[in-house]
Amino acid sequence: MDTFTSNAQRHGVEGTFLCTIPAEISGGQTPSGHGNWVRIATNTYAFTALRVRMDGATFLGWAKFWGTITPVSDDELTGTINAQFFAPDGTPTSPPLPGTLERHRIDITFEQ
Repeated sequence: MDTFTSNAQRHGVEGTFLCTIPAEISGGQTPSGHGNWVRIATNTYAFTALRVRMDGATFLGWAKFWGTITPVSDDELTGTINAQFFAPDGTPTSPPLPGTLERHRIDITFEQ
């Protein structure tokens, strides 16, 4: 689950990005990912996030994700995503891996 939050001083211009679900990535488990986003054009935003790659208690390196997102409605966005993996010293261990993404806002359920 990804959460994009606006900077209160620059609403809609920049903010933070949080990935809250741990993931199995390239042979290692990652905890939450953290990053930032910024508006780069009308209704287009760039983001970058980092995750730590772990095998149990052993630090394997980093996973970096970046791309663009575009809202297509009040409840949906689409975009591009790239991933690249790095050793603990920051040396790339993979080429950039491109992809696409699609996200939907979670509906609110009201108690009756």
